[in-house]
Parts: sequence; structure tokens; C-alpha cells
Amino acid sequence: MAGNREQLSWAGGFFVGEGTFGCYRNHKSLRVSCTITQFHREPLDRFQKAVWNLGAVGGPYVNKRGKQFWNFRAHSFEHVQAIIAALWPFLDHVKQEQATRALRKFHGR
Repeated sequence: MAGNREQLSWAGGFFVGEGTFGCYRNHKSLRVSCTITQFHREPLDRFQKAVWNLGAVGGPYVNKRGKQFWNFRAHSFEHVQAIIAALWPFLDHVKQEQATRALRKFHGR
């Protein structure tokens, strides 16, 4: 089953190396985010499946060098919070701190 401990462990390791949590202002609202960019779509699809199909994979896009890439993005607070909770045991302290900062900024602390 997607989202089992083995898949979440893989997703956590993948995210540590490739992903980022953040919080930014979009127009007049504050948004929390979970993003990963890759030149191959397959690992993003696997990541999304591991986190219960939360978020979305978009692309292909083309970078300044003309190379195609894809993004995994989750922007809803509920989805990002669920992804953080699911991956937490598998994240290193750097990504745990990044997640904590993003959530605190979102909540105005």
C-alpha cells in the first residue's frame, strides 16, 4: 500500500536531498509550501504516491538552458502539515528545522 513505512522512509530520504519547506506571500495571503524539482518525473510520482497523493506534480517546464524539469508542489496548509507529519521521523534536523520555521512563519510566530 502506498504510504507505508518503507515508502515514507524512502520519501523522507528523497526529500532531505531534494526538497524544501517554505512559507511565502502570494498576493495578499501567506502560503506554506512543500516543493521538489527534478529533471525526471518518476521520483516525483513515487514521492506523491508515498504521501497519499497529496500535492501535485506539474510540468514539464523548460529551464533557461532548455532542459525539461518537473515540480512536486503542495501549498495547502493541511497537505503540507500532513506531509511534514508523515515524513518527520525520516527527516534530518535541517529539514525538521526548515519545516518548523515554515509552519511558525505561517502562524505568525
